[in-house]
Amino acid sequence: MALLEAVRQLHEGPQHDIDTFYEKKFQDRIAVSRKLREIAAEFLERTLLAEVEDPVEVEIINWYREFQNSLQSRNYGDELLKQNDFFTPRKWHTEFKSCLKHELKILSDAWVSIAKIGLQKCNALQEQLFQNVSNIVAPEDLHTVTLVWGWPNPSKTLPTEQELRKQINEELDSLVRYIYFCVPVLLEHCGSFRPSYFSSQFPDFKEKWGTEYRWRLRTINNIKAFLRNVLVSSAAWRHVSHCSPTDSIQRIHHLIKQVNASITKITSQAMIVTQQPHGTIKKESKFDLEIRMFGEDFLKVDQVCVPKITVITETHAESLHRDGILTKDILNGCGKLQSTKPSPKLPTATYNDKEQWTNVVYERMSIPKRPHNGSRPRAVLKETFFILFHTELTFDGEPVHVWTCSTPFVYTTNTSQECEGNATIFWDMYVFYKDPFNLSSARVAKVWQVQAALCRYIQNESGVSWELNRYSLKFLIQKLLGYGDFNLDDSISRAALDEDRDQSGQPFWKWFMGAIKLIKEDLDDHWEKEHIGGFLDRDDAENIIKESQYSSGTFLLRFSSSQLGALSLVWKNSTGTFSTILPKNEKGLLVGGINKLIADTESINTLLVINRCTGRFYQLLPKCEVFTNNSPVNSPERVPANGKKPYVKALMMLSLGFSSLMQRKSSDSPKPGPSSQYKLITDRTRETGKKWIYPQI
Repeated sequence: MALLEAVRQLHEGPQHDIDTFYEKKFQDRIAVSRKLREIAAEFLERTLLAEVEDPVEVEIINWYREFQNSLQSRNYGDELLKQNDFFTPRKWHTEFKSCLKHELKILSDAWVSIAKIGLQKCNALQEQLFQNVSNIVAPEDLHTVTLVWGWPNPSKTLPTEQELRKQINEELDSLVRYIYFCVPVLLEHCGSFRPSYFSSQFPDFKEKWGTEYRWRLRTINNIKAFLRNVLVSSAAWRHVSHCSPTDSIQRIHHLIKQVNASITKITSQAMIVTQQPHGTIKKESKFDLEIRMFGEDFLKVDQVCVPKITVITETHAESLHRDGILTKDILNGCGKLQSTKPSPKLPTATYNDKEQWTNVVYERMSIPKRPHNGSRPRAVLKETFFILFHTELTFDGEPVHVWTCSTPFVYTTNTSQECEGNATIFWDMYVFYKDPFNLSSARVAKVWQVQAALCRYIQNESGVSWELNRYSLKFLIQKLLGYGDFNLDDSISRAALDEDRDQSGQPFWKWFMGAIKLIKEDLDDHWEKEHIGGFLDRDDAENIIKESQYSSGTFLLRFSSSQLGALSLVWKNSTGTFSTILPKNEKGLLVGGINKLIADTESINTLLVINRCTGRFYQLLPKCEVFTNNSPVNSPERVPANGKKPYVKALMMLSLGFSSLMQRKSSDSPKPGPSSQYKLITDRTRETGKKWIYPQI
């Protein structure tokens, strides 16, 4: 609401720009859009302007739902909501966010020019008071002042000294009220929102935040320059300030203190982490770090000292982000980082003169000893740490502490601890990414928050830009909760990640990380191209594929619900629908790779592909176009570059069997479980010249 009210303080020129923007953006829906903007102003500004990063679809849908509820709670419900049907959640988010950004830009550009005109009038009155002349301002300036500030036509009769003093005080009070209304709105949106930890995971975050940061920094600096160099230095202000103190003078002095605090705050945000540590850091493992510092003409970063780094606890991070003060206890940290032997390297700094930023790279870093935390509020694998980067910049001749923190990490001593450590990172960083420092172990999340976190986690771990569809998210939540019906506002606790609630024999998070491992090691390319059905219940998959429009040989791929890191093949032939688990070697990798396994299975021919927007299966792709088998024959002495064992033709035949190597329909076994058996058949006479074969099924 504050932004909307501040924009209303502007006069006809800027308001005309907003009207023109609405006409271009909303076209024939202007009246409804303007009404929605007014009714839900506070909700829109709090929710949409506070976001730097692009939210996932689940969050947008939930915000849109809250937006509609806010309309209904104000008794604007049915009629206005019907007119609002032209908005989809994504379109609503895009259009209103761009509208709010435009309003904010207009406010930042227009308030100074209008304030200068008001100050010009005050100075002109002050000049008349001192010189007692009738020509207060030049005719063209007088015309501008009259139009903007409603100053009455100049009288031929000279005003008395008392009248002039009264008019100066009134005009100055009016000007200060206007400034005091507009400036705090700009300070709030320019200095209060440090980007969330998850923001830095986006590939284009450096450029996006660099543009956003410089705009914020310039806006606050312009406010400071006007208040200090224009307003306080003006003749009218000097005259009034020498009189008895007024509310206007006290307001401006208070505002100057706010601006100085905002300058310090925004300058401290000049540094971001562009290469983060992994969510779990194993003892003496090596990793690289990278930070970037943004500068301006009035904020030089070309000769800044390389930031120091240390490990801090979650308690330190909470205190630092709450108070913004680098205390001695925080600077000492709780652990040390060092460049690893045998070739320790000093940090490397690079300055870009054109873009005015400095990059610093820390290579081959490690944490040789577990960071110590005297309070230890949580269990070892539920305790997170942060890497603190800090240095000093000079702004306006004064030193300013600049700092930033990495994303949280869990310190582990062996590989078996990584799964539970990743669960902690998921809960603290992805579910509560807006508030990662709340140490309460009892805090719970809503279902939609967990769905959004799962989307982010999969995007970040697999490197894809698309999001899970609602059917996949529904399946994951059902598996996490252990039951089918749920509401988006239902609560989920951290303990649910470590429990086996669907009676599959595996805790949810362990099963989920098995699927992530499979994606990263075996399915990377096909997952990116959306060839994998993915998170889908076995019965649902078989019901989908047995529909009449799909011919014999149609198949889809999904993650097994019962086995860790397993890929299930679901296919249809003339006798029914079937499922089996694709074979893995002792390292947990698909035998021969996904391309070869599918290409050499002769009974399947057409892949069923899911539409990620609707969650419906809609497209059939020929197997030969998707799973190409162009790799050369590997001899036992030749090991592929990916480290997988050679796949020797004709030395192994996989018999997919159901009911003791015979086919078994899905209806005969409602309980999911291992559905395939394999046996190794050695046949030296078939070592060459024959294709590796699945049995006919």
